[in-house]
Amino acid sequence: MATLTQPYETQNKLQWTIQYTTDDQNQKQGPFRVYDADHNVIMTGNYKDNAKHGTTHGYNSSGRLLISETHENNVRTSYKVFYV
Repeated sequence: MATLTQPYETQNKLQWTIQYTTDDQNQKQGPFRVYDADHNVIMTGNYKDNAKHGTTHGYNSSGRLLISETHENNVRTSYKVFYV
C-alpha cells in the first residue's frame, strides 16, 4: 500500500491536490481527500478497485458541506444532493 499525492495545475498555478492510497496492483483503494490551493479539504470519498465507491462529499473552502452523492463502481447511484 502506498499513499500518493497528486497536484493538478492550470497555467502553472496549483488548483487542487488529491491524496489517496493504492494497493499492490496500483489500484486506488480506501478513502481519498481533495485539497484546494490553500490546503482546505474540499472533497472526501472512497475508492474501491480504482473506482469511486460510497458517498462523496464536496465542501467549500470554509468546510461547509455543499454537495453529496453516492457511487457504486464509479457509477452514481443517487441524486446529487446540494446543501444551501
